[in-house]
Amino acid sequence: MPSLRATRAFAAASLLAGAALFAGCAEKQLQIEEQRDQAFALFTEGQRFEADGNYVRAKELYLEAAQVSPRPLFYYRVGHCHYRLGNPEEAAVYYERALAESPDFALARTELDLVRMQLRARELERQAGLERAAAAPPATPVAAAQQPAAQPARQPAAEPAQTRAAEPPAAQAAAPRTTGVGLDGLRSAVEALSTEGADQPPATGAAAAISDDAARKALFPELESGAANVAAERRQAALDSERLGRWDQAVRRWRDLAGDYPGVTEYRVAQARALGKAGRTAAAEREFESLLAEPSPAPETLFAAANFHAAQGDDDRALALYRDANAADPSDPRFRNNLAALLIRGERWGEAKEVAASLTADAPDFAPGWLNMALVAENHDGDSAAALAALDTYLRLGGEGSETIERWRARLRAEAGGAEMP
Repeated sequence: MPSLRATRAFAAASLLAGAALFAGCAEKQLQIEEQRDQAFALFTEGQRFEADGNYVRAKELYLEAAQVSPRPLFYYRVGHCHYRLGNPEEAAVYYERALAESPDFALARTELDLVRMQLRARELERQAGLERAAAAPPATPVAAAQQPAAQPARQPAAEPAQTRAAEPPAAQAAAPRTTGVGLDGLRSAVEALSTEGADQPPATGAAAAISDDAARKALFPELESGAANVAAERRQAALDSERLGRWDQAVRRWRDLAGDYPGVTEYRVAQARALGKAGRTAAAEREFESLLAEPSPAPETLFAAANFHAAQGDDDRALALYRDANAADPSDPRFRNNLAALLIRGERWGEAKEVAASLTADAPDFAPGWLNMALVAENHDGDSAAALAALDTYLRLGGEGSETIERWRARLRAEAGGAEMP
């Protein structure tokens, strides 16, 4: 049996060993926390550069963060920066690395699918170009081109021209057209190929094979869900920038979306609107005029342009655009509502009453229409009771109240006196 002294010595040694172990663990934990803080500081700085469109510097900072504390999020952002810089091969490497760390990282998976589609579309375009070049007739020798026109060998010159005119358009192209591939890379590449190869027989190249929508989906099944998810997330990020009043950031985000999805007019309209909110009125006006110059602009485009011109004080232009929007879609109450509001601002009371009355008749549950009716009833008709009834309807339908509204309501009630309330 060990002596009391030995037992005490063993206990002391155990306590010292435990204290040393605890100290080592605490030091290790502190080191991990410091690395994490450093990594997220680098990541946050990278986000600022990315928001400003400096993808090169953002990528460097994300890489530094990953070296300090490897995380799937950091690798994903490196890949996304490469994507924005037009480096799909490098982007794929970092998306795959993020997925190796976190297989359920849905956004990394979606963007990896997109860059793979982009690379596949480029390869298809390259192959189509090679096939078009192979199908083109041999070039005329230089010596023959230099012969005098009077020589017999030059007399049947019209025959090659007729033969060439009969060839499919894609066969006449001596060199393939290079198509830029953005975030919606598949669509721009495939549609370019489809346009050039639409008249070819199926055997002449990949263009004809992918000009059919069903074949396109068979080749690229990821397109429908993947691109839509990424676009929706980027759209929400742009809307968040607007909500926070970061209009310059919103401009950049809408501009990027408009560039990557040229067929979606909404993004160009939003970019123009954000330019106006950011105080860049000349650029906003140019963008709106470009949109309005297109054939049959959408009612929403007309409405957004009208709001912009109204904010700039160009009432005549705004009124014309509101009327155009309403003519294109009379079912949307916003168009007539803003038309009435602008007529009220110009004290064109008769016109305002006509528009506001038609609006409240057609859309009786649209609260803002009743606010305009209240203004018309008081200022044009001098009817405080009618104005009060319209104002009460506005509030009952969920119209936004304020101290000004309440004071106006109290005054109308006093002026209406004993008038019966609806």
